Amino acid sequence: MVRERPERGVQAALRLLAARIRDDVRPAEAVTLACELAVAHLGVAGAALRTLRRGAAAGCRARAGLPTAPAVRRPLVHQGEVYGVFSFYAPPRGCGLDTYVDQLSPMVAALVLREELRRRGDQVVAAREAERHRLRRDLHDGLGGNLASIRLRLETAADLLVHEPRGRRLVADAARTAAGINAEIRSVIDDLRPPDLAEAGLAGALVRLAARHDGTGTEVRARVPRRLRALHPAVEVAAYRIAAEGLTNALRHAAARTVQLGVWTSATALRLDIADDGPGRPPRRPLGLGIASMARRAEEVGGTLRILPRTDLPHGTLVRALLPGGTV
Repeated sequence: MVRERPERGVQAALRLLAARIRDDVRPAEAVTLACELAVAHLGVAGAALRTLRRGAAAGCRARAGLPTAPAVRRPLVHQGEVYGVFSFYAPPRGCGLDTYVDQLSPMVAALVLREELRRRGDQVVAAREAERHRLRRDLHDGLGGNLASIRLRLETAADLLVHEPRGRRLVADAARTAAGINAEIRSVIDDLRPPDLAEAGLAGALVRLAARHDGTGTEVRARVPRRLRALHPAVEVAAYRIAAEGLTNALRHAAARTVQLGVWTSATALRLDIADDGPGRPPRRPLGLGIASMARRAEEVGGTLRILPRTDLPHGTLVRALLPGGTV
């Protein structure tokens, strides 16, 4: 019976920690909680934990209680790799710290690997956005400028061919072709980063977007904060494109009288809602290309997209995008 209390304390601590990890907490918060639970349930005077990855410190350190000597250190090992070091200060005999460490190790490993995957995903998104910025600049300043110059020269040449009708027509056709190609390049440039984002920021761009869709027979309302803190450019583009596609879909297919565009932010996320008061989606109706495109845009920046029935009305559809809200 003497050993039941420590084991119960270990299991209670692990259950609480597992519940929080399921909430997708960051490693820094999880290791702090692991230390606090060790003090609360194992009876140690203090605890300290730092995560490791392949021998390099990952930057997550936490302490709880009173870090008094002597300290008992235990590595957090999972599948042959050390993911952290746990220090227990003045642990009582038989407190179950080895059991705690053994069962905690795979949790910490999962957290560290998840954070590493998240970090690498952020790096990919940042690299892709930098490449898009470079491509946009090169298209605008290089190819676009050269084509505009060629078109102007062709138009000038056509004006000079007063007595050569056939040559004038050929040159004029070439000028129109150059103008068409230039327009296509402008479209590509705008797709890489919509002009409204550059001019008005995300909040202003979304308000403009809603205003452009209003007056089509369906009332479009926008509930957007006046100012949104600066987000990663890729997240802003994704939010704008999802909003544009969501409004278009609702106006085309929802048979709604009102469509609402709403934006809410927290310290770590941006929530974008497009809600209509139409009859709702048939339960077995397959997802269209527009919804697939919105879902892909959300996933590309580490977000999610869900199609839900409205709960505030007896009918209607809610498209909800949750995007990472980290700053630039």
